[in-house]
Amino acid sequence: MINEEVLSEKLKYLVLMESKPDFNILEFYIEFDYYDDTTKRIESYDINIKFDYTHSLEPDIYSFAHDISRMSEKLRNILNQYIITQEGKIVAGNLTKGSTDEGSVWEINYEADNKHIFDMSFRVHYHD
Repeated sequence: MINEEVLSEKLKYLVLMESKPDFNILEFYIEFDYYDDTTKRIESYDINIKFDYTHSLEPDIYSFAHDISRMSEKLRNILNQYIITQEGKIVAGNLTKGSTDEGSVWEINYEADNKHIFDMSFRVHYHD
């Protein structure tokens, strides 16, 4: 049996430690998808992260979009360092067949030079 709560807390801790200089993580939630109810092998999982970006962002729309893309790529690289295997173990990302898709932005709470709160999600899937 896979203990989703323990896995989530362990991965959250690892991501928090890696992301400290760039991201202040406010919420971290993982939703697991299984092949079926009997196998208990993970098919994929979604990581939802709400964070305050600690660096400045450009206010014009083209630069802002580029900043979001760069931010998403930084988070994706952090998430790819630690992958939960289909059996429910956390391993180094280069030792598994899993990878993280590009991030999806769900919400932006932005005030120039004051607040940069983003809500993003990433899907991790396995290559067989």
